[in-house]
Amino acid sequence: QLQDGRRLYGHVRRSLPLHGKSPKRYDVGRRGERALVLLTQTAGAGQLYQAILKSVDAISSLNLALDPSLKKVKEPEKLFLHALHREQQRMAAHYQKSPAEHRGKPLIAALSGLEVQESPLYTPHDINRYMVPTCLLQSNGASGGDPKHTHNLPTADTTSSVLPLLRCVGVAHALRIFAALLSERRVILASSSPTRLSTCSHAALAMLQSGLLHWQHLYIPVLPPHLWQYL
Repeated sequence: QLQDGRRLYGHVRRSLPLHGKSPKRYDVGRRGERALVLLTQTAGAGQLYQAILKSVDAISSLNLALDPSLKKVKEPEKLFLHALHREQQRMAAHYQKSPAEHRGKPLIAALSGLEVQESPLYTPHDINRYMVPTCLLQSNGASGGDPKHTHNLPTADTTSSVLPLLRCVGVAHALRIFAALLSERRVILASSSPTRLSTCSHAALAMLQSGLLHWQHLYIPVLPPHLWQYL
């Protein structure tokens, strides 16, 4: 939570970048682990943000393996994110103008040319689709931009899946975590996979959101090992 009252939510994906001297091979050299982090002010929408991080990881790997003479864009990751943002803005404007009876359902954003960029041969088949939840389509004009009213806006935590948490810890431990959250106790999850840890953290909050409850305390999906002393 920031000093002005706004909250930031993080989504993490584990990445293994290609080796610099052998960019076309995945089995050469020691590749240090990297974490792709996406910060947003919107609670939930975990499936969309994980899909975005997966696409960014794939675009980065493809760009490293591509021959320099074939590269048309210097930073294709930024091109993808900007294109997705423009599409979300267009869809939000269309959603807000649509009749009330047609609202309440997520929309599909389709982007082409992400893998092979603009090509008359491959572009019609190179299409990536992303399901945009309604919390990213509704306007926050009713709150006037005041962070004190942002908690009244709809969120997508209710659409986040709780299955990852159930698969990792089981039903009994998931219920214990749920009881601890209801009691506003401190909960610490540990995992060797940052992606799994982030997914389970969002799944734990999704259980609260299913009952229209909000976690009002500090929330850190993934904490680096060198900051453990602050727990």
